[in-house]
Amino acid sequence: HRRAEVGTTIKFEVLAAGLDGSDSGEVVLFTPFVSGEVDGVSSIGVVVWEVSKDDCSSMYKTLISNTEFLRNKVEMGDTFLPHKEGVLELGKDMHLLDLRSTSIWTTSTLDLFAVNVDNGDLHRLQDQGLALKKRIVHSEMLVNRAIFQLSEDEARESEGIFQSSSQNKSTLISGGAGTGKTLLLIKKVAQEDPSMRILVVSRLPRLVSIIKTSTEEKREGDVENVHFSTYDELMQLMARRVIPDHKADARSFGRFDQVRFDCDEGSGVSFLRVFFESHLSSHERDLLQRSSIQPLTLWHAIIVIKSTAQCVNTKRHLEQHDYFQLPISFGLTLEQRKVCFDFYLKYEEWRSDAGYYDESDRSMYILRHGPSVFREDIFVSWTDTFDQAGVVDKSGNPLFPFFYDMVCCDESQDFTEMDMALFVRMSRSIRSVFMCADPAQSVELGISLRSSTVNDVLYSQLADSRVNVKQCLQTFALRTNHRTHEQNLAMGQAIRRVLARSFKVTMTDESALIVGKLPKTLRVKKLKDLANPGVFKGGNVVFVSPDEVVHELRLRFSELGIKNDIFGTTEAKGLEFDCVALLNFFTSFDEAGSSGPWQNALRWLSSKSALTRSEPTNEKVAGVTLESCDYTLTYPQLSDQAMALYTAITRARNQLYFMEVEDFGRGKKTSVGGRNAKLACPWLIMRSGA
Repeated sequence: HRRAEVGTTIKFEVLAAGLDGSDSGEVVLFTPFVSGEVDGVSSIGVVVWEVSKDDCSSMYKTLISNTEFLRNKVEMGDTFLPHKEGVLELGKDMHLLDLRSTSIWTTSTLDLFAVNVDNGDLHRLQDQGLALKKRIVHSEMLVNRAIFQLSEDEARESEGIFQSSSQNKSTLISGGAGTGKTLLLIKKVAQEDPSMRILVVSRLPRLVSIIKTSTEEKREGDVENVHFSTYDELMQLMARRVIPDHKADARSFGRFDQVRFDCDEGSGVSFLRVFFESHLSSHERDLLQRSSIQPLTLWHAIIVIKSTAQCVNTKRHLEQHDYFQLPISFGLTLEQRKVCFDFYLKYEEWRSDAGYYDESDRSMYILRHGPSVFREDIFVSWTDTFDQAGVVDKSGNPLFPFFYDMVCCDESQDFTEMDMALFVRMSRSIRSVFMCADPAQSVELGISLRSSTVNDVLYSQLADSRVNVKQCLQTFALRTNHRTHEQNLAMGQAIRRVLARSFKVTMTDESALIVGKLPKTLRVKKLKDLANPGVFKGGNVVFVSPDEVVHELRLRFSELGIKNDIFGTTEAKGLEFDCVALLNFFTSFDEAGSSGPWQNALRWLSSKSALTRSEPTNEKVAGVTLESCDYTLTYPQLSDQAMALYTAITRARNQLYFMEVEDFGRGKKTSVGGRNAKLACPWLIMRSGA
């Protein structure tokens, strides 16, 4: 089973799956979840492009990409020949969805068959045990409902928030995973005047697709003036539309030249492997180590220097003295900041010489060379700009894709201050931005949401000194968890307490509506045991693993014939499943050298000290003296690991498992690790939380 993404501005998937029980060497090339209309009924289904020999599949994939995508299945009369025999036809107006956002159902081999309406198959969508990935579903609305169910309690809570909210203020919705932040955003967009131009943006393609589907349902398809976009697609689109005053300033932003913290060669340039491990000398790396600066710490510092809200106004990165004067909430001592700034200069020289760019460079390019609203130091909204040329189109509407009446951001904790300030400038005013955020789910490496981040961003964009942030921003904290039961919620809250004590992440006060089963820990000797029904009987279990190992695990699942879905933490974000198994999280932490800090941080969960205390008081837990757990400087990677773990835990609606497989790992275990330590960590969480 293989998967490829093809297409240019809109991506879609082509998958190749072998024929069960056949030795012919043939594969089926198909695209899942294609929308269309048949006999007046809107449906989604699977397009089967070709049944071919495996060694010819690459040729067909290229043909599909170059030909079928260009015609895009839009109604073209009889200009094109009909599909050949064996292709599922959904109607002349069939078109490809943005299938990057629906790969939730394509991580393992599919069983392809149609929903039988007469036999009541549609009712089975309400069955929590139904694996949606194995069905061709009749209605997109039903798919949406199966993923995003709105309970009566959620409806009442959201209604209360909207009744108490002001229409003349920006809004920040905060709350833990499963408290209904995204549902509130959907309701906000759906209830606005259809004539309003609205941007909905998130980093997560699946989440954007789900929001779009839900909004279309609530508005009965009237979303002509709503632009749904992932962050990367939006920034690439704006960068292409920007026209610098001087041709010499024009540049392109190819995917392969983008610097990311860590990635393979096909996804960009790895800061960790190419810059830190290869470009820097051993002497320079030793200097960073002596200053207690890890690679991720340096990456975070570079993002801060290049992406604070102040940079939006000045159109340049922070100067050294500006960086040194940032509040303590940005982290690092003065001496560490001096070292980080020196290495930021080395990084910029390396990046510029090689022709690379990072997200901050792309955003700065848009700000420097975009419309006047972006270029000016002082923010004047597009509605108040004296010269309307370049900010509105010929019809007087805000110029797409730069300006909107309202900007709605989901998962705002994954955006930098520069991103947020840019969204403010894209909106009608400083009072027309809607954000949802949870600082404990910042899984975008190097980016963190401080308690004052949103306030600082709005303050930086205030042009009138007589107006303060409180007059422009209203905040709501959601406290009822509608996704899971109190036992799973307690596990998630335990990890939040680790983040609160060790990294000053805001603690939430949430409650669940139901009682459920206690989470369980499982030790599996061999990965292949998961394919043995005599050992593992979890056909509906969805696995979530750390991002850095999910690709390798997915390949092993395929080799061993394990049919269960497996997601990396980032992939799973924004989704929920009935039964979730966290696979090899603590093995991964152990191999990263974090086992000792993790065990200490989790012992602190049983401490009698207040959450504000992180220094030891000779207190013992389970016979072990607590050590300092302020890991802001010494183990900053524990913050990212904890956020990933929290995100994974909170994907479960019902049953939650912690699973460690003994024969899968990279062999870089620490002396304090081992199989007992791996399962001791989740046990410590359960003992303190559940």
